[in-house]
Amino acid sequence: MNLPWKFPDPQELARQRAEEFQRLTPDNRIREIMDTIETGMLLLRESPNRQRIDELFLQREANWQRLQKELFRKHGG
Repeated sequence: MNLPWKFPDPQELARQRAEEFQRLTPDNRIREIMDTIETGMLLLRESPNRQRIDELFLQREANWQRLQKELFRKHGG
């Protein structure tokens, strides 16, 4: 076993992946983005914590709506 182990620099890996992404055609970029979104949605749907995720989403949505109403009430006219 060769020690010490060396791990890749996360910033360098991010830079490389960003460059790879930028070389894609616009259509392929959209496909990559949509694939990422679909994967996230699948993970959410299949999560054992789905009920809590839904509860948090609804709480955040209610807070956002409350903040919007307050802003419109104060600054809307």
